[in-house]
Amino acid sequence: MRWLVWAITLPVLACGCLPTFPPQQLPEDCRADQELNELVAADWRQQQHIWRLRQTALFEFGYRKLAMECFLRFDPAAGELRMVAMNELGLVIFDLQVTHDGEILHRAIPQLKKREKLMTDIAGNLRRIFLMPLPCADDRLEHQDYAQTFSRTSGQESTQFVYDCEGNLRQSSGDGPSGRWRILYNRYVDWNGIRLPNQTLLSDASHRINMSFELKEVKQES
Repeated sequence: MRWLVWAITLPVLACGCLPTFPPQQLPEDCRADQELNELVAADWRQQQHIWRLRQTALFEFGYRKLAMECFLRFDPAAGELRMVAMNELGLVIFDLQVTHDGEILHRAIPQLKKREKLMTDIAGNLRRIFLMPLPCADDRLEHQDYAQTFSRTSGQESTQFVYDCEGNLRQSSGDGPSGRWRILYNRYVDWNGIRLPNQTLLSDASHRINMSFELKEVKQES
């Protein structure tokens, strides 16, 4: 039975390589001239709302692939998220809580629970997608006609954020001793006056992890 669960949730890939991102298309019918404080104020990851998101997800690491439905409670003000991931049979694959400086694995199937390093890497990448790093007022601006890039360097770590001309965060990336990673935020939609990405893609080259999320449902806690 344990073998059956593993086979259903983590099928072996035919190829050991991780897929590359498709080219990201940015709008070109406007000019990118917003101030950083305007962009930050509109960033859904920095609102005071508590979000409840239902997403489909695909995690890839090494030779394995994990398809799931994820239920996420995300509290930006508290700097905390909690993700419960299930397979197509309703089996809880993992229940993972992530903060700015740590994570708690509340529950996981045995095959993941014993792989502590992998779960730490998954938590770290969820932290990058939702919690940090975030752009700040001291970031250096590189201006193009249809996009704005904000970047900073701290020690040997470099971080970049790319906003399109509509004011949406479209890409964040980092390179340094902690790893080399890139996140794409695509297909923004308006939800009660706040724009959220319908698709999020992450590539962690240092740990050979790819994650993709498709947003299916959005709620806010009152």
